[in-house]
Amino acid sequence: MVCSVVTPHYAANFLQAFDASKVQPPNPDTDFTDVKANTVKLVKGRGQIVEWRGSSVTVFEKDNEGKEKGTSLYNDNNGKLEVEVGWQLYIVQGKFVEIG
Repeated sequence: MVCSVVTPHYAANFLQAFDASKVQPPNPDTDFTDVKANTVKLVKGRGQIVEWRGSSVTVFEKDNEGKEKGTSLYNDNNGKLEVEVGWQLYIVQGKFVEIG
């Protein structure tokens, strides 16, 4: 018999692991008219939704050993993502809003 056990420490990190498929298309109803143009911003995750238009976005997270890993969203200049605790978004150019 083979038994596999995941400790809570690893389970918590597994649940927070970033996957680019979590990026959704932006909501067409979001009004960016009065949103100030962005240069560079680092957004810390707290479970909020971040929606961006015309931006270069990189998601930073830490692995189980505390090493930082970055994933650039080259194909997603317009998108929406729930930014989980432990993630950071590095947003360059364009416009973005935080919801929640």
